Amino acid sequence: DDTFDLGCYEATLELALRGRDLVAGAADKPERYWNFTNKVGACLSYLKRGSKGFAYFDELRRITANPDIHMNSCYMLAMLYTRHLPPGDHDEFRALEWVNTAIALADRHPDPHRRVFVGAFMRNARALVELHRGDPDCALALVNEAIAMTDADLGPDEQLLHRSVLLYNRAQIFNTLGDYAASLLDYDTVISRDPEYGDYYFERAGVRRSAERHEDALADYATAIKLSPPFHEAHYNRADLLRELGDDDGALRDLDYAVVLDPGHVDSLVNRVDLLLE
Repeated sequence: DDTFDLGCYEATLELALRGRDLVAGAADKPERYWNFTNKVGACLSYLKRGSKGFAYFDELRRITANPDIHMNSCYMLAMLYTRHLPPGDHDEFRALEWVNTAIALADRHPDPHRRVFVGAFMRNARALVELHRGDPDCALALVNEAIAMTDADLGPDEQLLHRSVLLYNRAQIFNTLGDYAASLLDYDTVISRDPEYGDYYFERAGVRRSAERHEDALADYATAIKLSPPFHEAHYNRADLLRELGDDDGALRDLDYAVVLDPGHVDSLVNRVDLLLE
């Protein structure tokens, strides 16, 4: 669980595979085997080996009738079809089938508070599917429904970080719809709740740029770079903005580093060649 929460998915995968072997056949505590198996499938998905994850989620649905296990497996299958498989293997209709099953199970959870919580986040998952299906209005309605569910059931200071995920996704949908002001309001709220998470600044920078708030966008890129592990996208995107603003030297410095971080990123190489030719 610790390595998984830290995003160390290769380590988690190794531990979970060993754990499955250790507890296999322990009928007195089958949930340990379920947990290890779910971790294997999830890690394979996040490591872009999702085609190998299907077997583990299928096994879970085959060996138990536990509704929570089925709900989580259905959720992960939906995410495989809409996000984690290679783009050519995405199947939004299959994703919709699986996420609707997850919602049906979530809405029948015996614990009323848990029912609201998982029901909201399964709707949030369906919103992603609808966004990928090209229906941002439906996605927005689903996220708004999820936010209303959690707001009605939880106190104003409860589960703020988990609820921030809903606002973060709504901000992305508003951006897709071209409503930059609404998107930025949600990003501002999310960042106020979790100011040390670099991805939020990276995403807000893109919206600020679209809203022609260029200096604010540059400030967000700088914060994202400071808070996050090195990743080429932040430097590539900032270089593009710096070039638009006429700072070719600054753009070239970012592209030089983007190529160090990911030597195979074609767009960084092409833009760098263009700047060097100039």
